[in-house]
Amino acid sequence: MGMMQVSFRYKDPREPIEVSSRFPKASMFIWCNFSVDFIEIHSPEPRDLPIVTREILKFEYKGFKPQKTVSVKKDTAIITLKCPHDLRGSRDESLMEEFGCLLLYPIMVQGGWAHFRVIAVDDDRLGEVLERLGKKGELEVTSKTKMDHETIRETFVIPSSEILSGLTRKQAESLLAAVNLGYYEVPRKTRFEDIAEILKVPRTTYEEHVRKAESKIINSVAPYVSLYHRQSSLSR
Repeated sequence: MGMMQVSFRYKDPREPIEVSSRFPKASMFIWCNFSVDFIEIHSPEPRDLPIVTREILKFEYKGFKPQKTVSVKKDTAIITLKCPHDLRGSRDESLMEEFGCLLLYPIMVQGGWAHFRVIAVDDDRLGEVLERLGKKGELEVTSKTKMDHETIRETFVIPSSEILSGLTRKQAESLLAAVNLGYYEVPRKTRFEDIAEILKVPRTTYEEHVRKAESKIINSVAPYVSLYHRQSSLSR
């Protein structure tokens, strides 16, 4: 028995996930207060946002009833849904509660997947809930970390494993070399050619490693940057 933090992505036919598969550039962030669901939708495609918003507003899934659109701007919409938490077991969140898991909001839905983060007090019971969810849809565990009580507060930030786990060793080493040698300083203190010479690798090979590392990190963190930026703007 041990406390674990687990991140996983999940796919089933429910409407928000299905809608996101048709509009892969859109991101949805979902919070729940056990009575109302709040869905914040972002899209870099101005034409997609009103369509995605309409698709979410018109669905009724196992008792979920749209209430209203709080706001729609050029790249953001916020929707509230009345959710029937008295229907125990009808929600993945309720299933996680049943097995002693703490769900960390927001749930992110993008590209046909819902991304969850949970804290499980009992690793054995965590296996049960993942097995149950896996029977309802496609599930992939993306990270699993043993925790102690002092690290619980840190679970409300983005785990480094979610951002960095996709990097290969060569990509990570190439990116660190660029950072350490001043490539990202303003003004730059070095060039790819210089770093490649120090590392004794072809410039094109080195640049490819760095560009791939940059792409993976940017794509991993972009939805959270978008969320943080909007929250910061609202608080000003």
